Amino acid sequence: MRLLPSLREKDRYVLFESLKGLSFAEVSSRIIDSFKLLFGEIGLAKAGVNVVEWNSNKGIVRVAHTHVDNLRAALCACDEQFRSIKTSGTLRKLRRGE
Repeated sequence: MRLLPSLREKDRYVLFESLKGLSFAEVSSRIIDSFKLLFGEIGLAKAGVNVVEWNSNKGIVRVAHTHVDNLRAALCACDEQFRSIKTSGTLRKLRRGE
């Protein structure tokens, strides 16, 4: 049984870039570790951080709409110099703007 749209959690998608060429697994683990270090495991669970896409230097992360600022802080706290470029409510709008 599906949830009603009013009961679903609203997601945001954050486009980011890195100056270093990393693999998908490295990017995902470093972002999640940084978020966990700053906000703990409960904060990570509430935010629902998930790396959706990654190519050579740009990627997209999905996060709950109430935790976008926390994700940006975690991106800044990473040693890999991640930079947030754009935030959107849908993947289509985000990909069209690239």
